[in-house]
Amino acid sequence: MTDARENLLALELALASRHESAIEGGYGAALAEEFVECGQSGRRWTREATLAAMAGDPPRNDTTIETFETAELGPDLVLATYDLLVARADRSEARSRRSSIWMWRDRRWQLRYHQGTPVSGEWG
Repeated sequence: MTDARENLLALELALASRHESAIEGGYGAALAEEFVECGQSGRRWTREATLAAMAGDPPRNDTTIETFETAELGPDLVLATYDLLVARADRSEARSRRSSIWMWRDRRWQLRYHQGTPVSGEWG
């Protein structure tokens, strides 16, 4: 599970920071055909909408991941949970709680489901 944890952490950071070149095969290889996301706004994102949105995003160097944990849900199925921090221009940080379900398929990790929830104030 240690190898899976390290690989999934690297994939999550590459996706969040828009470093597509760090993902073997690019975004399309990392997102499962059945991928769906529940974004921070509550919007439901399909694989196609997500790939289209990410295609125009430049790489970011203001993104970090904290408290990254994984849990095996079944054979070749892993839940990843973590906090994503994005630095703001005023030197504050935007924090969100993230969860992802990853599948081992076709000799690679593929993201099946992702959710982000903003964290603020006393609830952090």
